[in-house]
Amino acid sequence: MKNIMLILCVLLSGCATTPHTEPGYDYGKGTGNCGVVWERPVFNLADGRVVEMIGIKVPSQGEPKYLMSTRYVQRVTQGHRVKLVYGIERKNVASGRVLAYVYVGDVFLNATMVRKGYAYAAPSPPNAKYDALLAELEAAAQKERLVIWESLDRLF
Repeated sequence: MKNIMLILCVLLSGCATTPHTEPGYDYGKGTGNCGVVWERPVFNLADGRVVEMIGIKVPSQGEPKYLMSTRYVQRVTQGHRVKLVYGIERKNVASGRVLAYVYVGDVFLNATMVRKGYAYAAPSPPNAKYDALLAELEAAAQKERLVIWESLDRLF
């Protein structure tokens, strides 16, 4: 009976239907289609999944630096194999988007975007594993007035 329950749990959770999966990780290939939904960078994988990057926000459409931020995500992910690292929540239930920290090769894309000034640190509870790191990187980008922080002097 325990074996049947275990198999049923695995099937219902979707683990058995996701190819090339390790616990907490998954892989895909970026298509270059990207945008912003509720200030979260979003991009498509070749297998049809849509990935929402957690822990960061970018300017919304129409805001300064929107195009720079989205084009950066597009340039870095298009045609590349990406590694998705899941937090506690793996999927946005309302939209069906995959929630993940993203690596392209050895580069932690979420952190790189914040450090280079293309994104803001934005806690995404309960996915909080990298909140402290992202806040530290944001402070450094802000101090150096990188991309989204360029006009900070004009605000004060």
